[in-house]
Amino acid sequence: MRGTSSRTCVAIRFADTTALLELHAGTSASRSAARQALQPKDEVATSEHVQREWKRILVSAVGSLVEAVDNEPDLSAAFARLGNGYGRTSSQRWRAAAMVTGSAGSFNAVETKIRGRQLLRGLDSRLRRGVGDVRSSSSCGLAREQPHEGGDGRWRIKDTCKRGEGICAHESRLGRDVARWRSGADALARHEDPALRKMGKTGQEMAARPQVRTGVNCYGRTGDLAIALDCRANELLVTTDASFEVIAQGMGFTIHRISIRT
Repeated sequence: MRGTSSRTCVAIRFADTTALLELHAGTSASRSAARQALQPKDEVATSEHVQREWKRILVSAVGSLVEAVDNEPDLSAAFARLGNGYGRTSSQRWRAAAMVTGSAGSFNAVETKIRGRQLLRGLDSRLRRGVGDVRSSSSCGLAREQPHEGGDGRWRIKDTCKRGEGICAHESRLGRDVARWRSGADALARHEDPALRKMGKTGQEMAARPQVRTGVNCYGRTGDLAIALDCRANELLVTTDASFEVIAQGMGFTIHRISIRT
């Protein structure tokens, strides 16, 4: 099995980004469900595309948390600031807060900033607490990036790339498994949901035209397809995301969805 782990991992389960976020920062019910689905760790694999998403989400969310605690006069104002945003942004910030505070009985501003910086400096090791192997079939340069704190106190990470930048092998990786990729893309393109159809159509174009397989088409438009391509047909993909149920119809793996409803 290819990957960055030095230990032998015979995977029968495959973790999506959302499953790992629930494992580390979900409700008591969703953490328990994720823990049951993702044990033992040595039988769990994930993708470098999950690693890339994990870093992007947490650098942004923990950075927002540290910034809010730094700049607001009290914790109630900081909490209000964390609630601002669109789509998944707000929930991701609160999951970051849960990861930072852990099992602490109180929310202390100074400790929060210290723990937030510690988490950002150890994102790879935190990810590997829940998986036995990180597959690196695309040699994604963004997945290898590390966050850094700028002179202005803000945390940043390189989380975008351009076509032809030469920091990955995703074009050739997709080419080695293009029939399976196309099957997943076709399933998405037939779906009634406009966002899934759009992902599918982009995936179909990437299958047909190697020159458009990298850059934003990869990290920004077909991330779920890239993750799914690293899940083998005999494995169980653990997620909270409905898109993988559609992709699985084409690629042939099995899905286990963790409920995040209370």
